[in-house]
Amino acid sequence: MNTSHELPTRFLGFAFVILVGALPAAAQQPTAKLTALADARTSDVYQPLDQAPQPTLGPRFTSPVREDRRTFLWFSAAVYTAALLDMSETSSKLPNFREYDPLARPLLKLPTPLYFGTGVALATGINLAGWKMERSSRWRREWWIAQTVSIIGNLGGYAYTKAH
Repeated sequence: MNTSHELPTRFLGFAFVILVGALPAAAQQPTAKLTALADARTSDVYQPLDQAPQPTLGPRFTSPVREDRRTFLWFSAAVYTAALLDMSETSSKLPNFREYDPLARPLLKLPTPLYFGTGVALATGINLAGWKMERSSRWRREWWIAQTVSIIGNLGGYAYTKAH
């Protein structure tokens, strides 16, 4: 008869047998490490200074950050250019233009300098997100996606506004 109370008891008994069997091997391990450490220390004492192992700082830290920043700077310039093109075309047709984008619609009610300042601040946020993604261990290969989506969206808005 197999009840739910027998299973933990069997498991505990099995674990106890394994633990007791491993104790003699664990008891011998520290003395072996100590003798190996003592042998290593005595052999280092008698080496000449020019042949003694030199201390190191460990493996050199390699950053996942790309060495070539030109690509990021080109993307940043393209984000600003596309945003300013879209904003200038939209503001030139403002009195008779209807904005269908619910995120951009409240910004059109702002005064022109504040409208452009807000657009540049949003473009800066997109570039900052790309910069953070480039330095991230998880997103460092996909850093360009946020900037590319912003460029495509702003150029699409510019083309739509120019056509209407």
